[in-house]
Amino acid sequence: MKLFDLAYKNLKKNYRFYLLYFLSVTLVLAVYSCFKAFSMNTLVMEKISEDGRVETMTSVVSVILMAFVLFYMAYSNSFFTKRRMGELGIYALLGFRKTKIMVLLFFENLLIISVALLSGLIIGSFLHRGVILLLTVLLKLKINLSEIPLFNPAALSQTILFVSAALIFLLLSNGFFLKKVSVLSIVKLEKKSEKPLKLHPASAVLGLAFLVSGYCLAFNITAGIRSLWVTVGFLPMAGLTFLLVTTGTIFFIHSFLPFGIQSIRRHKKMFYRPDTIIVLPKFVHRIRSNARILILLTLLSAATLGILGSTLCTYSFSEQGLSRITPAALEFPGDNPEKMQEALSLIQRHHPVEDYQVIETNLLIAASNSSELPDFEYTRKNNGPHFAIMSETDYNQRMSAMKKAAAPSLTQNEAILVRYLSDSSLSAGATYDLALPDGTSQRVYIVETTLNNATGFANEGVGTLVISDTLYAALVQSNLEATSVVSIFGSSLSEDSATAEALSPLFEDDYRFASACLKRDEFLIASSPNLLLTAFGAFIFFIAMGCILYFKSVSDTSYDIKDFEILKKLGCQNKALHRIIAKQNLILFSIPCILGGLHSFFALQCYNALMPQIISSAALLPPFMLSYVLYLLVFALYYIITQYACCRIADKA
Repeated sequence: MKLFDLAYKNLKKNYRFYLLYFLSVTLVLAVYSCFKAFSMNTLVMEKISEDGRVETMTSVVSVILMAFVLFYMAYSNSFFTKRRMGELGIYALLGFRKTKIMVLLFFENLLIISVALLSGLIIGSFLHRGVILLLTVLLKLKINLSEIPLFNPAALSQTILFVSAALIFLLLSNGFFLKKVSVLSIVKLEKKSEKPLKLHPASAVLGLAFLVSGYCLAFNITAGIRSLWVTVGFLPMAGLTFLLVTTGTIFFIHSFLPFGIQSIRRHKKMFYRPDTIIVLPKFVHRIRSNARILILLTLLSAATLGILGSTLCTYSFSEQGLSRITPAALEFPGDNPEKMQEALSLIQRHHPVEDYQVIETNLLIAASNSSELPDFEYTRKNNGPHFAIMSETDYNQRMSAMKKAAAPSLTQNEAILVRYLSDSSLSAGATYDLALPDGTSQRVYIVETTLNNATGFANEGVGTLVISDTLYAALVQSNLEATSVVSIFGSSLSEDSATAEALSPLFEDDYRFASACLKRDEFLIASSPNLLLTAFGAFIFFIAMGCILYFKSVSDTSYDIKDFEILKKLGCQNKALHRIIAKQNLILFSIPCILGGLHSFFALQCYNALMPQIISSAALLPPFMLSYVLYLLVFALYYIITQYACCRIADKA
């Protein structure tokens, strides 16, 4: 029989076992080919990238995806090779040389990956078309989809070349592996027993200490200017934190978990239970082989959750941060009555008057040389360190238009400071001296600070002071510089980019003109390529994680088939076996799920520090929770599929 025919019959016979591998490779290659087609689509790149930043990022992500796809294929190949060592050992005893066995494995890989490649290229081409359509709708790009071919020849050829190189790599990998083992070891390798594990209490404590230290360092970034990340430097602290968490993960899984389980064994009431007495010793017995997988999956889970969480956090920043930068639908200066009237007339031509609310506010501008003034980028652009001053009545009117709480009642010299940064050390109790035109100063006492700004950031200097109406009237009499701000509030205008674009030429030289929808569109155009690239990575990571867990669980269940036979002879029913398998799989799934979630939570704290601190840090908790819930749902789906496959194996015992 020819080797190719033998490889085909082997796959046909074991198609159920190879089915998930085939589907996972198909999806991975579909995503990869979609990404290559997207990165090589010059028509789209010209629309979304003006400075070459997106092209650079796609090149970097492409290398990462290639490395990860190659790793996943190599891992799967190694798993299936070791899984079939008994069968390959029989071939060796029948006179097959290692070269023939290597070629047989190559033909099996060739058949699986070729069909997966063909399927992946077709799915990837349609997926690419869907991505382009989505970008066209979201970013309102003017792209003629008929000009984009369904199959990109350059992307197809590069994907085929990459897969061909991967097949050669797998061939060499199998050859290197077979060269190291003898015929006898090939026969015995599948049933190779675990070496007894020696417990190391020092390593267990060290692992826990490293993890806690890494988490504390990551959380220290929230301390503001007192943080070690500021005093020591971001890169050194990031490197140290990454090293502590990674090393701590290795020691924690390899030493602390077995040590903790051994401690449970000393408590007879906890340990001597029908399922526990089987599940826990089995886990400790296999910790050597499982530790590597668990460490890999934990770090992979952290990376996946980090990518997904950072994507959702960026969108959260878009919604909440941009609403602070431009709280009104439209905002422009009202110092020029003719321009203001022209702008209002233009708006009225596009929208009925009852659909929006116009609020004009006079802001007073007062310089201040007080110590520890708030710092903000607009102070370097405009009039130096100065405050915008607003009366309490005007502030409450704007808060009412935004459906937010009004300010508390203020007395003569009291003020509310509207601050920009959520991590600012400024708090109630501070005092500021406002310089007056006659050379004197007016001292105000801060009774409260808030993030609820009433006007856009461009109008507010180092911050806005909300003062009592009485003090405001007195400052007006002192002839302080004043400026007018016109804000338009209305949900329909918040979504109308056409009106905003029509208004833009009237104020093209004035930085104080702002539009909520134009800001949002600008952010989407700038960030959507990055978010799309991270989505590619997260999707592939999800596929790989689930399949690795599936393969490992099914393999362990297959090795335990004789143990299940003994348990059945002792009177154990299938229902009890299913319960034991469920708990074994739950341990394997829960460790990377919990540890990966903790890793990603503290990593997102560092990511949050890199973003402008204009929204509360608590606002990033919902995006993280959403990403974790999505992650758990995917894990739960894989767990159900894995549990079903393992139970079918146990039922045959």
